[in-house]
Amino acid sequence: MATNDANQPALGRQYALQVVHTLRVNIDHTMNGGIVGILPKGAFIIDGAVHVIEGFNDTTADDINVGEGTIGDDEFVSAADANSAATVLFSSEDLDATNRYSADERVVTWGYNDAATGDGTAGRAVITVWYVVDNG
Repeated sequence: MATNDANQPALGRQYALQVVHTLRVNIDHTMNGGIVGILPKGAFIIDGAVHVIEGFNDTTADDINVGEGTIGDDEFVSAADANSAATVLFSSEDLDATNRYSADERVVTWGYNDAATGDGTAGRAVITVWYVVDNG
């Protein structure tokens, strides 16, 4: 199977072992939000992070939200400061109980806290969500 197949679904892989699974997406200043990945049924989020590699310099689009469903929702992270290289971590303890676990599949999205003005020339980050599934 090709590893960079554009038709491959964004569904998180699920191994038959008790291991921590990961959703990950690279983002940059030219993007306006999107999908991080799809959490499988029964996934429990244990941790996550917005790793800013290069600070975002758009006048308004410099805070990142991570959530589920609609792009820009902020159930997981709200307005993570992306102006300079840093890491904003979140754990299951930071999340409302209803956002840690769902019996249903969930689409994890990211977006800016405020719409981009389009004057940005720099900004790169990696969004990561670590989760476990019940392999029973």
